[in-house]
Formats: sequence, structure tokens, C-alpha cells
Amino acid sequence: MHEEGDLEWGSFSQLVPVCPRGWFELSRLPAADRIEFTQAFWLAKLPFATDQAYELEKRVSDFFAEVDEIGIFATQPTEGAFFEVHMIYGLRDDRAFFHGSPPANPENIVTLSKQFGHVNFPSDYLAFLEIHDGFNKYIDAGVIKTRDMARVYHQFQEFLSKKLDSTQMMIHPPSIIPFYECAELNCCQCFYADCYTGEEISNLFFSERVIDQNDLGQGMTFPTFSQWLASYLEEV
Repeated sequence: MHEEGDLEWGSFSQLVPVCPRGWFELSRLPAADRIEFTQAFWLAKLPFATDQAYELEKRVSDFFAEVDEIGIFATQPTEGAFFEVHMIYGLRDDRAFFHGSPPANPENIVTLSKQFGHVNFPSDYLAFLEIHDGFNKYIDAGVIKTRDMARVYHQFQEFLSKKLDSTQMMIHPPSIIPFYECAELNCCQCFYADCYTGEEISNLFFSERVIDQNDLGQGMTFPTFSQWLASYLEEV
């Protein structure tokens, strides 16, 4: 999209209805402006009134300092299929890239809340969904889209029921909700709905290795989603 100079919103929105109007307008801008405007959007959406505010704000700024290009692409997976739209963050020297899906809309958030009625999702996580509902770097599956959360949760619960024995039940499996998938099978960062840091639930890392080594306590790696996100943006 950003390389096509003669696109018009009216005809394009009919062809690719999933494309946010803001993304379309962003694609009309020069490369440097796309980066500047996108960074400003991140900083406007993410909550910084927390103890981790400086850490996350600095990490976001450092991340965008490494971004060399932001491209917006509309793709058709197969002939006759609906178009999809993607935002690609290319880092300097072509060493890596991040991929973002369109932001969640209010209906997506309401559906997510209904599917997990027993969970108060962290405010910083919900804020990030308004930036990208699905976010990953190169081969990672990444931050799970809201539409896939329930499916991934039930699959992960089946996995846990087979792997966890009675000696490991100090962690309540139904309270473990994956929000990020690694490229490796059954490797997730998960919200743990029974553990709070202040007013927000914490998150922990789960994998077959963690379970096999009976090392579940070590998985409580990030007290907040913001701290996990800052780390994820840094690991390039």
C-alpha cells in the first residue's frame, strides 16, 4: 500500500474492508513520517502512569530508533480469499522485522471479556490490543489475536491436563491464560489470574521443559504485561 501512489480510500476500503482508515492514511505518508506518527500512536495508547512507565517508554523509544521502515501491506492468502492487512516494522540493516495486525475494535474486547469472564485482563494489555491485535517478530507466533484466545486457551488446558501431575497443582491450571506463543510448540507466556502485582495480574512463562523440570515457580518472570512487552521489543 505504501508503495502505491494512486490509491483512493473509497474503492480501497471496499476491496479491503479490514484495513483501518488510519492505516490507509499512514500509508500515504513518507517513510520518516510513518515511523514518527506510529511511535506517537504507541506512546498515546500505552499507559505510562505506572511504576514501570519510564522503562516501557524508553524501550518503545529505543525500538523506534531502530526501525528503518514501516510498510503497510494488503495480501490475499489465496485467490478469491478475503484480503488481509499487515504492518511491518523493518529494523536497520535488515537484521529483523516485527509484524502487527490491525488493532482490536470494541467488539473484539467485549467478546474477549465474555469468553474469560473470571479474568480482569491488565489495562496495559488491553491498551496494546488497540495498537495491534496480533504482534510478532519474524518466526514467532507472537501475541495471540483476540479471535484466537479462546481456542488457544482450550488447547493449552488440554496440554496442561496431560502434563501436570498432582504435585504440581499449586498452580491452578484454569487460571493460566496464554497471550503469547513462541515458535516452539507448547511454549507460551501466560497471564496467571490468581496472582496480582498491585491491581494487575502477573504473567509467567510455560513450556514443556519448565513442567518437566518441575520448575513452575521460575516462570513468574514478569509482574506486568508492560515489562514483558519491553523485554520482547528488546530481544532482537
